Amino acid sequence: IPRGFPYPVIPSDNQPTHNRIDLGRRLFFDPILSRDNSISCGSCHHTDIKFTDGLQFSTGIDSNHTTRNSMTILNSAYQPYLFWDGGSPTLEQQILAPIESPLEMDFDINQVVVRLKNHPEYPQLFQNAYQREPSVFTLTRAIACYERTLYTGKSRYDEYLYDNNTSALTPSEINGMNIFFAERGECFHCHGEYNFTDYSFKNNGLYLQYADSGRARITLLQSDVGKFKVPSLRNI
Repeated sequence: IPRGFPYPVIPSDNQPTHNRIDLGRRLFFDPILSRDNSISCGSCHHTDIKFTDGLQFSTGIDSNHTTRNSMTILNSAYQPYLFWDGGSPTLEQQILAPIESPLEMDFDINQVVVRLKNHPEYPQLFQNAYQREPSVFTLTRAIACYERTLYTGKSRYDEYLYDNNTSALTPSEINGMNIFFAERGECFHCHGEYNFTDYSFKNNGLYLQYADSGRARITLLQSDVGKFKVPSLRNI
């Protein structure tokens, strides 16, 4: 865990172990989770671009375009809810959405479990990790356990802040930082603390009409139309 970051809150039924993390990592990058074995979680969360896909709209099965892009899952252990609209309250539950979405993996979660049970290696890996056979319960927890190991927090800003290395930032960058964290810029109100987000939902006024209703899709409140989760600015 990076310096300056708190220890995350982890569900009591999914405490990390090496076996659980290794299983989750393998599942994350395995296209076995998609209907035609063509895409994995890693297809939209690329390790070389900070676990995003760098696209305006992510691409799922059969080259379908989704309605949003993939948020980074770095530091997701601290997220109080997932997705741009906060539609999932936990990492464990979040995994169900891309697997069953017709625009993403387009597969029935129960059929995923059948496929894993018939695999030559996965049943033993699940036993090693959870002392259970593959199931929706163990599948979602294994991937979430891996995702909670993904941290980012070693920027030059962190070196400046936590190592007291005053030469880590240029004078211009220090000036920008001072603006960022002062009322002059007011950036820190939404992008503050160690993860540079307050996890709230904001409408930043880009449009008068929103094709994607954002947070309102979950709350059904007109006042939430156009509101999306404030993204972290780490690795921006």
